[in-house]
Amino acid sequence: MRAPELRAFLEAHRPLTHAWRAAPTPLLIASGEEDPVFSLVAHHQPTAAAYREAYADATGAFEEQNFPGVAHYTSVGLRDAALAFLLGK
Repeated sequence: MRAPELRAFLEAHRPLTHAWRAAPTPLLIASGEEDPVFSLVAHHQPTAAAYREAYADATGAFEEQNFPGVAHYTSVGLRDAALAFLLGK
């Protein structure tokens, strides 16, 4: 990100600082393990940790999944997991 306005917007709306606002709305965080843009270590893991804490009292409302071999774009497995989550299955 080279545009200062975009960087400022993204910094102001980081999930890590706003996780507490989401609970108890059901939430799924799904990531590809091979994503070069949003790596598990740099992005998924700290974000999931913040949401686990925010959802500590909202049993069953927060779910996370990682998909082996999946990069930045949606895979069939990731799509199916998102649909199952949205349909409550």
